[in-house]
Amino acid sequence: MTQPRHQPGAPDSQGGRFRAVRKPAPDPRVKLEPPEEFDTGQAPDVETATVQELREQLAQHQPVAVRRAASINAFYHRGLADMAARDPDPLVRANALYATDLPAEERNRLAADPAVRQLMSVITR
Repeated sequence: MTQPRHQPGAPDSQGGRFRAVRKPAPDPRVKLEPPEEFDTGQAPDVETATVQELREQLAQHQPVAVRRAASINAFYHRGLADMAARDPDPLVRANALYATDLPAEERNRLAADPAVRQLMSVITR
């Protein structure tokens, strides 16, 4: 059996017996532009919480589950991280630790908080 003069992948190779015989025809079902039903010209109908709604959800009288869910979004809005940082629940306080607008003294207080530290040690394992 004879070897091809150029090995597949070598310079000036034609690909040997694995070379493409012809290019595949484009699939007529594939379109590069989005279908018309996606191009409505309108913003998607997404319900977002306002700052006031998040403030109400972070209130101490709300159930813990509501405050925890609100605290995840609190660090996206100015002023809500302070409110979450003073919550009695350690998970709500831990979520406030990631807020960029949290004052340094609050961040230091949360970093030294034993309940927050214990929770963070479990989460970051």
